[in-house]
Amino acid sequence: MSDNRLFPTSVIGSLPRPKWVIDLLLRHQSGELSDEALDAAMDKAVGFAIGLQESAGVDIISDGEWRRIGYFEVFAQMVGGFQRAEYRTQALAPEVLPDTGLSPPQQWTLQEFQQALVVEPMNYSRPIAAGGAAYLRRNTQRRTKVALPSPHMVGGRLWHAEYS
Repeated sequence: MSDNRLFPTSVIGSLPRPKWVIDLLLRHQSGELSDEALDAAMDKAVGFAIGLQESAGVDIISDGEWRRIGYFEVFAQMVGGFQRAEYRTQALAPEVLPDTGLSPPQQWTLQEFQQALVVEPMNYSRPIAAGGAAYLRRNTQRRTKVALPSPHMVGGRLWHAEYS
């Protein structure tokens, strides 16, 4: 695609994930899949996501946000000062229904989960999106982007008066 387009296209939000991508993330979260095995599998998955976007004519390519289980979760994992608290919250989350052989059906349900909250001053521990951004640049000739939560969003979601 041309860099001179008046209105370049990009995916806004997450690219819908196939069931096998969700399964990889859940297997890693449960400890069944190592960090290295997840990284290798997600490189292949993101390669597929890149191909989907390129074949659709998307100008600015992302990883589809497939590498992370949640938008705020990755921030809490990569930045020091967070821990899981006894505080539980509810949010709308996709629920994968039984596989019918067609594209994976999903419905949104209200699910309860234990949330990571900031419990001490935040500190830099490692790059949040550098690895994923580098992978994108190596695997497409198009412009790329990564999505990170803003400080306002992090403060609003991951700070709690009782725990922080």
